[in-house]
Amino acid sequence: LKSFDLSSCIDDFSGGVAVFDALKKNNTLESIFIGCNKLSADFAPVLCSLIEKNTSLTSIDVSSSDFARCSQIIADSVVKSPS
Repeated sequence: LKSFDLSSCIDDFSGGVAVFDALKKNNTLESIFIGCNKLSADFAPVLCSLIEKNTSLTSIDVSSSDFARCSQIIADSVVKSPS
């Protein structure tokens, strides 16, 4: 699995956590699309954890969602994370 489109698929926080926990075990995922979902700033740590665990991930699309406003939180977390 190299690309995963979850656009308009995640309706709540717990559903997003379950999906992202499963994706942490994938070491080939390069891009993920999570736009048009009901994800808030509370979800940022979950996404950061996926980024830390999945080193093959190079692209995350959060367009057209409330979560897109949280992109700076994610970027700051990634920059601060040790490699």
